[in-house]
This record gives sequence, structure tokens and C-alpha cells, in this order.
Amino acid sequence: DMDLSVYDSYAVFCLQAELSARRADETDSGRRKEERWLSILSVRQRAEELRMEDDRLLCCLEHSMKQLIGVVGFRQGDAHKDVLASVLQALKDALPESASLTVGIGNTVKTPDALQISADQASEALEQSCVYGRNQLLLFSDVCTQSDLSYINPLVCEKALTSAVRTCDIDGIRTTLDHVDRLLYDNHYSLRMIRHFYLSIMNFISAFDTQAAGPRPVDGDALKS
Repeated sequence: DMDLSVYDSYAVFCLQAELSARRADETDSGRRKEERWLSILSVRQRAEELRMEDDRLLCCLEHSMKQLIGVVGFRQGDAHKDVLASVLQALKDALPESASLTVGIGNTVKTPDALQISADQASEALEQSCVYGRNQLLLFSDVCTQSDLSYINPLVCEKALTSAVRTCDIDGIRTTLDHVDRLLYDNHYSLRMIRHFYLSIMNFISAFDTQAAGPRPVDGDALKS
């Protein structure tokens, strides 16, 4: 049994291995999936070895076909970032040189009961690699304090569009949609964020259409056009 009393706090990390891009004539999706899985398996095996060498790595489990999730325990006086960097560098060394490792790290929590919070944050930080770039450590604390809210939360754009539509502000609608286009195509929103935004928009349009069955604003015809 693991003695958790020696640890002062904990943090969860979520990591994803990426393979370098190939030439166009070598893009075999089936083989790529297999190689990615083998890379994750290599990291998983290295994690099991590392647990025997460094008891601060408490576990490292498969989160999905592409990702692993792990827990690090800190003793009182440990430099958290140094401990995480050491553990994760050891895991990265298990990958071939052509592969990269991107890691999201949740905030430190004091008790094992709060690990789910850190896990959710680690997953969100990893998701933001589309913003900050891959092959690095992404701390949730840095992601949430340095990011433009409208950049990582599409609901901000949704609210702006909702307000513009409800007031029949045609210029406001165009401005908001132009802003969304720039975020989607220039800043590389993740697929999850794009789906989230457009599902929200579809729900809004459905609700607005229901309301439209009643009295319309004076310039409602302009909105239809």
C-alpha cells in the first residue's frame, strides 16, 4: 500500500505524444495510429520503471489512445516545478527523437480528494496547446492568467452575437462573426472548441426562432435579409 502521509501536496499532469510530420507519400493513417500508440506505450512502460526510482511519481495511466494522465506527490520543501520537470523529462526520454511530448499540468492540491480538480485543469491546459504550441509544459495557472478570455472561451463570442441578433444590430453581427472567423482560422481553435461554439449558436438560433413567432422588432425584416 502507498503511504500518502509523506506527501504535502499533489498535482495531476496530462500528456500527449506527437510524431513528426511525414512526407505526403508516407501518410498512412493506420500506421501513424499504431506508431503513436507504441510511443504512448513506451512512455507508460518508462513511467512504471520511474515509479521504482522516484516515489514522487505516484501513478501514470492511459487517459485515451493519445494521452496518459499521472499524479505527482510533493514533499514539504519540494520545488514543485523542478520535480515536475524532472519526472516529465524522464518520461520524454522514452520517446524517439522524432516525437514530441506536450504536457498540461493542473494546479497543486492539498488532498487526494481534490485530485479530480487538478485533473480537469491538466486536461484543459493540454487542450490549450493549440494556442501556446506543442512540445512543452503548460501550467493551468499560466493558461488561465495569460489568455484572452474570448480566445479560450467561445461563449464570450456567443454572448456578443446573441446581443447583436436580439437588438437587430446588423453591423454588430458582422463584426462578431468576423472576429470569430479570425479566432477560428488565424489562432487555430481546437475542434472541441469549434463544436462547442457552433452547438451553442444552433441552440440560440432555435430559441430565437421560437421567440420570433411572436411580435417582431420593427427592423426584423432587415435581420432576415
